[in-house]
Amino acid sequence: MNIAQYTKAASLEEAWELNQKRSAVVLGGCCWLRLSPQRRIAQAIDLSALGLDQIEEGEDSFRLGAMVTLGQLEGHDGLAAFTQGAMKEAVRHIVGTQFRNMATVGGSISGRFGFSDIWTLFLVLDAQVELYKGGIVSLADFGQTGPGKDIVTHIIIPKKACQTAYDSLRLNETDFPVIAVAVSADAENVRCAIG
Repeated sequence: MNIAQYTKAASLEEAWELNQKRSAVVLGGCCWLRLSPQRRIAQAIDLSALGLDQIEEGEDSFRLGAMVTLGQLEGHDGLAAFTQGAMKEAVRHIVGTQFRNMATVGGSISGRFGFSDIWTLFLVLDAQVELYKGGIVSLADFGQTGPGKDIVTHIIIPKKACQTAYDSLRLNETDFPVIAVAVSADAENVRCAIG
């Protein structure tokens, strides 16, 4: 990866303004960006100084900052209890510990990867995406539109009483899943996602 200009944004407004350039890229952990051979980025925007690396647990939801790592998801007791271990199960196969400690929730969601364990689980949890200018949209709608030139700031998981499960089939322990399945059921509805 070749970066011509790197900016560690001092505010979300600065990050948003920089991202309006056609050749700009918002950096997360850069784990998936590195997969592109000889990628040249004219303007790289780093969000790491904006305090988006926290998991906030409220009365009615979990609010995950875009810079929360997959490792933080894996080790968060509140998310583990709420999902009956599905969060940890969805994350634990992703490459390795070092990778999970760099890859971010915002990068995983912004990329809209079809192979994403995170997407599969977050869909059944009825997650929402908070955009800096665009407000809050459902993850399902975000999957159709993507971030465009906006900035993903948070992922919101509502605390709805439900039973949740996640499983995947992989050819190798740390490879992409051949198939990933998540199910969430409450007293009225059953939600299922297959990735």
